[in-house]
Amino acid sequence: MEIYVQSGGVAQEHDYCWLDENHNIVEAHPLVKKAKDLIESEAFSVVLARNSDKLLLLVTGLKASERKDYRGRTIRNSVAWIAQDTDENEPTLRAIAAHALLGFLEKDIDGAVKSGGEKGFEVSFDQIKTLPEGRIDQSKSEPLNSPQKEKKIGRTSDNLKKELASDLKQYCLPRQEPEHKSDNQLFVPLVVVTGIQDKETLQKAGVWRGLSSLVNSNSQNWEDMKAYSNPAHKGLFQFLPDFINPGTTPKLLILVIIISLSVNIWLYQQVGGQDRIRNLENQVQNLYAQKLDLENQVHPLKTQVHDLEIQAQNKRTQRADLQTDVQDLQTQKRDLETQVQGLENQVQALEKQICR
Repeated sequence: MEIYVQSGGVAQEHDYCWLDENHNIVEAHPLVKKAKDLIESEAFSVVLARNSDKLLLLVTGLKASERKDYRGRTIRNSVAWIAQDTDENEPTLRAIAAHALLGFLEKDIDGAVKSGGEKGFEVSFDQIKTLPEGRIDQSKSEPLNSPQKEKKIGRTSDNLKKELASDLKQYCLPRQEPEHKSDNQLFVPLVVVTGIQDKETLQKAGVWRGLSSLVNSNSQNWEDMKAYSNPAHKGLFQFLPDFINPGTTPKLLILVIIISLSVNIWLYQQVGGQDRIRNLENQVQNLYAQKLDLENQVHPLKTQVHDLEIQAQNKRTQRADLQTDVQDLQTQKRDLETQVQGLENQVQALEKQICR
């Protein structure tokens, strides 16, 4: 089993990077790149996927308890497990995924990733490898029953995450073919839990279980996943066989083809408009996330400015006190000079009396 960890350091030059078990900086694994296309990797997300004879578990957005970057932002850790698709490895990854969904993995990874080293952080891979211990025994490998095989989607909530964690502990992962072999020959996402991701993307990916905060649902329960179909692929062409027969005149056939082309172009434009709307919605969500990030950056700056203002006020008060002290000393000096002058006058008077 391969393990990769992504994190960052406190200093500006210690940007986020992936480390392998030899503590070398590496590029994101190809399976990780495919999984990140389905999630908002900056936020807490979980992906379980199958790729030919490989299994992937990716968990992102795990907050560090004490480490912050040079801008005061909380550093987030991500971990990827890649293993052979075997009866021994699958329960392990399912157990870790359930552990993450229940909110326990964040603390474990935080304890294994510390500040230090030339990369800005150090990873105890041995500590990460011991995570499944004590939890695999609690995991079962029962085959999915018919209701459990159905693909479902829902709005992210603690209840649905707990329910999904329970299913992962009890049932084997389903065996299913890629939804779009032309796009992704082997990669099959089975479980996707994330923050900002639209429902259509999860439908198109054909996930077995999908949770996203963008799923518009008033229900707190799972919804059946409907097969994704692009309406632009349908049109009046499906009706052409009814018109193409020996009795159809060439002019009528040409007219039908023209109408069909026009309708398909219109449908394509409508779908394009929907895609643009979804893209705009995603942009709005990203801008909102950036706004929150900026607000988090501004808050410590406001605190620093407030502290500096207090320090400046204290210094102004100290300066005023010093000026008062100086004035008092100058007054005392003048009084002493007057007293000295009086004493000198008395001495001179005494000297005159002595001379007489």
